[in-house]
Amino acid sequence: MANIKFSQFTAETDINNFTDIVGYSGANNTKITPADLASSLITLQGGPFLPLTAGATKPLTGDLNLAATGAGPSVGSQAVVFNGVDDASAAVIGAKIFTLDSTVNPSGQDLIFQVADDNGVLQEYMRVDAFGFVGIGRNAPAANLDVAADMIVGTNVTFSAYGSGTQTGTATKSLAVTASGDVVEIDLPSGGTSAFVTKSGGDSISWDFATDGPNILVNLTLSENKLVVSNANDFPDGSTGYVVFDPTTSSNYKLPDVLHGSGTGITSKLTNGNTSLGGTNPVLWQWVYDGGNSTFYWQKFENMLKGIYPPNINFPLTNLVAYYSPEAFNQATQGNVSSGATVANLTSSNTIGDLQISSNTTNFQFFPATATDPAFWSMGNSANAITRGSTLSSGITTKSTFIGYMQGPYLSQTFGGIFDFLGTQAGAAFDQGFYLSNLSFLLFSPNYIFGYPSLIDYSGTGGADLTSDWIFMALQFFPSTTTGSNDGSVKLTVGCKSSYDWAVANPPGAGATTNWDYQNGDGTGNTVPVTGEGLYIEQSGSSLDIDEFLFENVILGNAANFGENNPCHYGEFGIFNDTISDSQIEASWKASRGTYGV
Repeated sequence: MANIKFSQFTAETDINNFTDIVGYSGANNTKITPADLASSLITLQGGPFLPLTAGATKPLTGDLNLAATGAGPSVGSQAVVFNGVDDASAAVIGAKIFTLDSTVNPSGQDLIFQVADDNGVLQEYMRVDAFGFVGIGRNAPAANLDVAADMIVGTNVTFSAYGSGTQTGTATKSLAVTASGDVVEIDLPSGGTSAFVTKSGGDSISWDFATDGPNILVNLTLSENKLVVSNANDFPDGSTGYVVFDPTTSSNYKLPDVLHGSGTGITSKLTNGNTSLGGTNPVLWQWVYDGGNSTFYWQKFENMLKGIYPPNINFPLTNLVAYYSPEAFNQATQGNVSSGATVANLTSSNTIGDLQISSNTTNFQFFPATATDPAFWSMGNSANAITRGSTLSSGITTKSTFIGYMQGPYLSQTFGGIFDFLGTQAGAAFDQGFYLSNLSFLLFSPNYIFGYPSLIDYSGTGGADLTSDWIFMALQFFPSTTTGSNDGSVKLTVGCKSSYDWAVANPPGAGATTNWDYQNGDGTGNTVPVTGEGLYIEQSGSSLDIDEFLFENVILGNAANFGENNPCHYGEFGIFNDTISDSQIEASWKASRGTYGV
C-alpha cells in the first residue's frame, strides 16, 4: 500500500479496475482479488444473497422465502410488493401478495391478493383461505368458489361429470335454482322442458313439476280427477304453464288445493271462481304459481272449437261484383243439397247478390273440403243449376268476365251449359252462353268453337287426363258496338295442372309460349300453345254479333232453358262487370290454383 492517507486514494467506480482490495487481519495488512472476494461472499455468514436483478439468464436457484412479520403468534408473511407509476407520473404500490393468519384454523394462513384501486389505495380483491375456499370480492369465502355480486362467463360453462346427468348425447337432467339460491339438478320433463305430458284421469292425479313439466294434458274420466301437488316447493316461484282438460268423458275435476289432497297451504284461485268447462271440447287453462303464498292463479280460456274460416277471395277485387265459393256453402257434410239453399256472394257488392240452388235437386250434391280435395258442388243431371231466384231489377253490362273452376265427369252431348248470362232483349236471349259441345268449349249464338283440347282422358297415350284435372276458365265478353253489328269478340283463358306442369318442365323464352303436348306428353302428340304459367289464351277476333248488351240473371251448370245441364263438379267462380287484364287473370290463376291441386 502506498504511504499516503486514504483520503488521498484515487476514486474508482468499477471493481474490474482493481488488481487487489486491501484490508487488515488483526495487526497484519492483507489483500484479496475482486474474483476471490465475490466467491467468498457466497459463503459469508448471512448469505447467500439475492441478486438485485434476476431473470432467464440469472435464475433463482432456490425458494423465495419471505419471513414472518413478527415473532409472536398469529402473524403472517412479508409481502411481495409490485411497484408502479400512475397516470400522473407518481410512484404507486400497484399490488401486494402476502399471507395472514387464518381466523378459523390455529395453524392455517390465508393468501391475500391486494390491487391498487383507481385512487391508488390497496384493496383486497381475492383471498384463498386455509380451507381452500376462494373468495373473489369476498374476504370470508364460504364455498370452494365464492363470488361477490355478478359473474359474467363468456361462451360456455362446462360441468364435468356433473351429478347423475349424462355428459354427452340427449340431456336427461336440467339445472334449477332453489328459493335459497342453490343450483340443483332436476329431471327433465318427458319430451323437453315445454312439451305437453299426458296425464290419465282418476280420483287423484299427481302433478310433479320435475318430471311432468309445466304443461300437461289431462284426460278426465268418470272419477273425481283431483289434480294434486304434494309439496309447495315442487313448483318454482313464478313458474307458469298450461293445462288442457279433455272433458269428452267427464267434466269432473279439482284444481290443486289442500282441501283436495295437495300439500300444506296449497290453494288455487281463478276469475270469479268459475270452474265450468262447458261442452265436450278441450279447455285450455294458463297457470302462474306464487311460491311465497303457495297459490296457483288460473286463467280459463273459452271452450275450444274447430275454427271456421271465411274462404279466401282469390280474384282481384276491382270490378268483382260476385264471388261464390263452395267452402262458404252452409252444409257441413257430403250429401244432397236443398232446393233454394243460399249460395252467398262473398263480395261487398249488391249488384248481383246471392244465388241459390235450383228447384230441381235430383242427384245434386255438395262435397265439403277434405285434406286432399277442395269443396265442390256436383250438378248431377236434369235441370240442376245455381242461379238467382229472380231476375235483376236492372241489367248488368255484358262487357264482363267470368272466372271459375270445373272438373269432370263430363257428358258428351251437343250442348252442356257451363254458364249463361241471361238477357231478356229480343233476339238476344242466347248470347253469352258458354257450353261444352261434344266436350269442346263453345260460345253459342253466335257460334264460336274454341281450339282448346276436348275434355277427355289422354293418359292412355301418356298425355293429360282432362276429366280429372280441375279446369280454370276465364271468359271475357266484348259486345258489339250496335245491334246486328259483327264487331264483338270473346277471349278465353284456360289452365289446369297438366298444362302448368308441362310449362314448368318446358319453360318458354321470355314473353313466349311453349307447345303443350296434351296428347302424348312427350312432344310427339297434338299440342296447343301455353304461357310459362301453363295458360292457354285464345281471342276470337272482332267479327262476332254479340248484341246482348245487358244481362239480368246468372245460370251456372245449365243454359237459360234449364234443359241443357252440364253434370260435372263446380268449384269457386266469380263475375266481373268489365273485361279485366291478362295480368289480373294470371293473378287469379296463381292465387287460386293451389286449392285445386296445382
